[in-house]
Amino acid sequence: MSTTAAFLFGLSGMMIGTSLLVHSYRDTPIVRRWRNVGRNAKRERMRETRALVLGVDDKKRYQFPPASYSEGQAFQFLCVTNSDVPLVIVSESDKRDSKGYVEVTFTIPHVDSWTRLQRHLDPLQSVLCIGHRPTLTVHNDKLVLRCVYHVPEPTWLELTPYLPSSLNGGTDTVSPYLGGYQRFRITGGSEAGKSPTAKNIALHLAEKYGTTARLSNPQSYSNKNYWGNRFDVVARTHTEQYELILQVAHEVITRGTSNGHKPYEVYIFDELDSTVAFLDMKELKELKAAILMIIKQASHQNICVLFLGQTSAANLIPGTTKSDWMSLVTVAIGSTGYDAISKSVALTSKRKAQLTERYEFTMRKAQQANKNNPNKATWLRPAIVFDPTSVEIVVLPPFS
Repeated sequence: MSTTAAFLFGLSGMMIGTSLLVHSYRDTPIVRRWRNVGRNAKRERMRETRALVLGVDDKKRYQFPPASYSEGQAFQFLCVTNSDVPLVIVSESDKRDSKGYVEVTFTIPHVDSWTRLQRHLDPLQSVLCIGHRPTLTVHNDKLVLRCVYHVPEPTWLELTPYLPSSLNGGTDTVSPYLGGYQRFRITGGSEAGKSPTAKNIALHLAEKYGTTARLSNPQSYSNKNYWGNRFDVVARTHTEQYELILQVAHEVITRGTSNGHKPYEVYIFDELDSTVAFLDMKELKELKAAILMIIKQASHQNICVLFLGQTSAANLIPGTTKSDWMSLVTVAIGSTGYDAISKSVALTSKRKAQLTERYEFTMRKAQQANKNNPNKATWLRPAIVFDPTSVEIVVLPPFS
């Protein structure tokens, strides 16, 4: 046998021997155990990866953080792993007081990241097992995450000091509060309770000043006329209401330019937004001038006025602005209160958030109380009241 042949024969033998050795090594018990450990670890990793339905264009598996992560770490993991957005925690403060909330502040690499990171809040809520969806806001160019673990149901007195007697130990604190003013704008959706609210306020003012409230009711001939017979009805159509508003404005001017006794008067103008729809441009200009005179000067001449309508828009009458209506006390009933808060130019974003949260609690408590009560006249009706100096939540008294 040649040297070359012997070398090749020996090499092939070594290869066969190595193959047999490797084959036998793979079948040893210790290797099988290690192989199973690797498979189990893979199963554990797969168990940590749960499917989440995202956009139709996103087919990847959604990665969830380990359970040991804190709130900030968990959200950071979700964002970085599933969005490839670099997110660095600046501070993480644990403020688990009676409301049990945690705030985490991040650096935000791109302003547009804020909206793209919103989708990770639902998975974070699931990971943290909390009942309230976390919120994400931008404050001072920083991303702020807020997680609420427990929000105790506040009492009525914690929500507002202005309550009807049924909720306040037999004392009505709402009527005296509202009765301290003389000019009102009352708004609310259909069946919100605008007319009964105005009725309560007007009768309180009439009794306070020893007079009879005068009612302008364009719905006098409607089946939705719930005013009763305790008013002096002085206008019954939209045309008559328009003429009465001009007349009251003239009375304000007359009182303001003459000496002598000025007795108190109380006027209610219902369905103001509907009356506007019946007028032409010339009449609207006259109405605007008359209403501006009334809302700015009527109380100085001992004339109380209440304007009612469904819309709370500042330009209800073309040309009027929010500042024009700020001389009035605005009472926004029910869900209209949210709109009044959000559109207020006098409130900061923080104050709006605080008021909205309190109002949500108030509305929810009222809905729970009204749930099994068929008598709508006794329902609890929350409202937002903007007076010239403050914003208050009230619960309106039952309707009489």
